[in-house]
Amino acid sequence: MYNHGFLIRAKSVTIGFDLISGKTLGIEEFSIADDDMRRLINQCDVLFVSHYHGDHAEEWIAQSFIDLGKPVAAPPGLWKDKTIYAQITHLRREAHTKQILPVQGGKQKLEVVVYPGHQGESIENNVVLVFTPESLSFSQMGDQSNIEDFKWIDEVGNNHVVDVLMPNCWTTDIARVAKGFNPALIITGHENEMAHTIDHREPYWLTYQRREGSDRFGGSSGIGYDTPLILMTWGESYYYKRESFQSFLK
Repeated sequence: MYNHGFLIRAKSVTIGFDLISGKTLGIEEFSIADDDMRRLINQCDVLFVSHYHGDHAEEWIAQSFIDLGKPVAAPPGLWKDKTIYAQITHLRREAHTKQILPVQGGKQKLEVVVYPGHQGESIENNVVLVFTPESLSFSQMGDQSNIEDFKWIDEVGNNHVVDVLMPNCWTTDIARVAKGFNPALIITGHENEMAHTIDHREPYWLTYQRREGSDRFGGSSGIGYDTPLILMTWGESYYYKRESFQSFLK
């Protein structure tokens, strides 16, 4: 979806990450209509919000989830001065530790690791790794961009199997991130964000350059990564099946 929002649909559950309409960003002409947004909310079982920035968190969307009895998991500081705060699920930010999050009124349970990430030095940014009842795993990184957090990033793949990693395209040292998580597939986000001025937007082609080892912001000079990359624009979808994907790679 727009910006860095993802919707994961498994057989048993549907998961939303950083879902926004875009209206709060002042880009009405590129926003998702309220009726369409409600259709997406109705299909989801849970919403994960990485951090407080308006291109990742939209209060009315989170409240809509809560009003439907669907959990919204977010970092401690998000909307702390508003009524909604007490209704938000605050899972522990603890590297590699699985926690249980019931969804669908308790009919299903997700296993969730909330890595204590940061955008820059001070903004708490939840990097979640979610395991579906089918044992598929998905990690969305929000705006993770802190060099100190490599102390746990470097070890994710040694502790858990990651099917799909969804980093922002400009995350700090994406080649090292890919090595640390060791996912089967990478799907980046944050390209072509329309709320930014043209000189501050991330072009799609730069994501490929970083994979090859570009030293542009988010890449490392001469150091790329071999992990399969799927680059999508808004509204596109990709069907991932672990067995078929592994056979394709062989």
